[in-house]
Amino acid sequence: MKRCLFFIVLTMLCLVSSLYAVDNSAERTPEEKKIDEMFAQDTSKIDPVDAMATAKLGDEYINKAMAMPHKDKFIMAQEGWAYYREGLSLYEKAINIAKNDKDLGYIYYRWANGLERIANYVEAWQKIKLARKYDASIIEDQFIKKLSKNIIEPDNDITNMVAVSPEAIGLKKTLFLTLSADAPKVHVNEFINVSAQFYTSKLNLINIQLPLLMCDGLPQAKFGEPQQYKKIIDGINYDVLAFNTKISTSKPGIYKVGPAKTSCYVLTGNPKEHYEAYLVELSSNDINVEILPSSYDDDSKNDKKK
Repeated sequence: MKRCLFFIVLTMLCLVSSLYAVDNSAERTPEEKKIDEMFAQDTSKIDPVDAMATAKLGDEYINKAMAMPHKDKFIMAQEGWAYYREGLSLYEKAINIAKNDKDLGYIYYRWANGLERIANYVEAWQKIKLARKYDASIIEDQFIKKLSKNIIEPDNDITNMVAVSPEAIGLKKTLFLTLSADAPKVHVNEFINVSAQFYTSKLNLINIQLPLLMCDGLPQAKFGEPQQYKKIIDGINYDVLAFNTKISTSKPGIYKVGPAKTSCYVLTGNPKEHYEAYLVELSSNDINVEILPSSYDDDSKNDKKK
């Protein structure tokens, strides 16, 4: 049970020992200056033509993310995650424009390094497998040793892994996601507290993603970091992660909220010795909420009747 919770917590942790800022005190090379200029731009507007420069720009974004202030000792601030996601997207862009195997090997290896830094070990191994395919010479033994200290390389091939449902691998009762709201009806501009509860029992999980909430006709709402607690249902002990958010709108009506969706990796066996990894997608129930006209409007109608 403790090991299960350990892997769950790893999902959203950034270890302090891995934090470092980019050292700009030394004289920058022409290539580094070019990367600095690109970093200062909106990367969505960049038309990359140099795969290696694009990958190195991805490194810069990862470095920037890891150097951002943290909300507490471990959890990266939201702005940090934005930089981190941009860094990963730049690795993907670099892969798409790479012109030879050597470049592909380098980029996949850099991508693996970026993933390892936030404990995304399974996907880091995935990129290592791809780096080996194109240019194994780029991979440093020291990095492989560091990655293996957390979890060893999976026995199964994860490079083209297809996500499955918990039911597909016999986990219907031990891994599921539910959605609930604290009030079925509120007035316009009042908040409804919505919670997505991630249930797991006696499983090794890593890389649990923040759930995404589908809301038809409502402003997009984002879940925050979860609360953790234990719960017994039908005699089964569950570890629960409760992700919470608030929704509201100025337009009366009946709205469908949900489902919430998330994913994680399930590790079967002992991740230090022998195991297989499975990418699992979870989808919750949906709920209906009713947004009523403002209470002020109701009071005005009652006053007119009098």
